[in-house]
Amino acid sequence: MFSIEISTFLGRFHPLIVHFPIGFIFLGILIETYTNIIKLRIHRKVIAFCWMMGLITSIFAVIFGWLLTLNGYYIENQISLHKWSGVFLLFLTFIGWLIKSNILNLFKKQDFFINFLVILTLVIVGHQGANITHGKNYLYEYLPSNINNFFQEKKNVKYYENSEIDSIKIFTDLILPVFENKCIDCHNQNIKSGGLNMLTIKDIKNGGLSGKSIIAGNSSKSLIFQRATLSQDNKKFMPPTGIPLTYDEINLIKWWIDKYLNSDLKLSELKLSGEEKSLLEKLYKINMNPKPYYEKLKDLPKINIDELEVLEKSEFKWNFISDNYELLEIKFTGKKIDDEKILKLKKFSNHIVSLSMTNCKLTNDNLQKISDLYNLVNLDINNNSNISDDGIKFLKNLENLEKINLYGTNVSNLIFENLVEFKKLKKIYLWKTNVTKNEVDKFNLENSDKQIFLGI
Repeated sequence: MFSIEISTFLGRFHPLIVHFPIGFIFLGILIETYTNIIKLRIHRKVIAFCWMMGLITSIFAVIFGWLLTLNGYYIENQISLHKWSGVFLLFLTFIGWLIKSNILNLFKKQDFFINFLVILTLVIVGHQGANITHGKNYLYEYLPSNINNFFQEKKNVKYYENSEIDSIKIFTDLILPVFENKCIDCHNQNIKSGGLNMLTIKDIKNGGLSGKSIIAGNSSKSLIFQRATLSQDNKKFMPPTGIPLTYDEINLIKWWIDKYLNSDLKLSELKLSGEEKSLLEKLYKINMNPKPYYEKLKDLPKINIDELEVLEKSEFKWNFISDNYELLEIKFTGKKIDDEKILKLKKFSNHIVSLSMTNCKLTNDNLQKISDLYNLVNLDINNNSNISDDGIKFLKNLENLEKINLYGTNVSNLIFENLVEFKKLKKIYLWKTNVTKNEVDKFNLENSDKQIFLGI
């Protein structure tokens, strides 16, 4: 432990020492270039001295850098290239000193060649070091946006502005991407820094050498959260290199640990506060406002307008809900409907999102014939006194039904047992029916996602 602390202490001088060889080498090259341009004679030993000092300080830079890698904070596959390219630069500096000292004479343009090769290697090694210390894209971060977009390495971030919230899972789609960007390089199946793998919820719960990395419902006592919120000067701060977690990412991890660690629920299954919605919108461009169901039906096949004449002959009036969708709203205009007329709707069952059959002597058996209108969102069957609680049972297959108007029908308090089974139903109109106000109030109180109205 003591030797590791000493090596870490000395290794931390590496970022300071590396500036010395850079300065000496550039000074030698600048003196050489300037004297060549103005044709000024200068003793070559001055240039050789600059390269000698560059060589000596390069040796110390390599030694101290090597000590820094022993602390285990750096991932081998990230630092390996920087480490060995630094050694290669030391070798080139040695060759450059031999050339400038007239000890080595290879070819006519050797001065220009070694100058160019050393500068190029310096840029590469320096850029790698900046990436390790400050994170990728450090050099480009504050370029004008149009230039920045060209240079900037894209983060592995997926946005969900066009996704349905019922397709977005908490861990898989929201938490894991943060870990992949900031943690997985050190904590994966092959590289388990500290014995911790962060690829799955199970692995995270198992923890590492320091014990449990996460405690469900208690972010303040969870090591992952604690390490990410330490001072960056603390040797236990995570991630030790690269870009730290942002304020929003930390809040996202806290939210997940405190509330939803034990599952990979879908966003549609959660009741989120305004602050939580704002956080998800900021990080992933998720719009938590529910979209109309018909927006999911953009790819339905085209309807042949001529085929709709069969509906007109059966006293149905039709309209497209917009020019962009092959979706229909249908209204029965006759005084009496029957099964034969209702069956005319079947050909367009996937296209009908709104259906109105009011005051037309509709029966419970008739309702059974419309139970396959899967995409039906709005159903208006008011002023049909033959409709009772038994008829509503036939509508349970309408999984996307959001609104139903039963005004003036013969339903009673028994209907409430059926209404709770409609997952997406939001509005129910029951004015002038046999339901009682007390039962309506009780239903509204127990089912916050649905609302019964006793008036239109």
